[in-house]
Amino acid sequence: MTDQEAQTSRQRAEATRRQAFLDQSVAGLGHGWADHMREELRREGRVASGGWPGTMREARTRVERLLLPALAREHLPETTSDERLALTRGLYAAARRHWLEQCETDPEEEEADD
Repeated sequence: MTDQEAQTSRQRAEATRRQAFLDQSVAGLGHGWADHMREELRREGRVASGGWPGTMREARTRVERLLLPALAREHLPETTSDERLALTRGLYAAARRHWLEQCETDPEEEEADD
């Protein structure tokens, strides 16, 4: 293997590791965010039902404050603006999906249906 081939191989491995880290981080942060929102509602005595209450702005903030520093701690290359947008959308989607999978039934809505 030539030096060029070895370098290309290392770059591919690093890109694969970086993408796996980003994918796993987005999924984990999304689940954590949905769980946190659910717990916040419960503390307020409310039922975590209905649509996902999070916003894209909140997702962007979580990417900037949680994911990007984690990327730096792993000594992985910084993200581009396009990647940050994709990560924000992915984080929002992961949180929304987890929220909807765990959605509770509001007892008041059940009574209204009877």
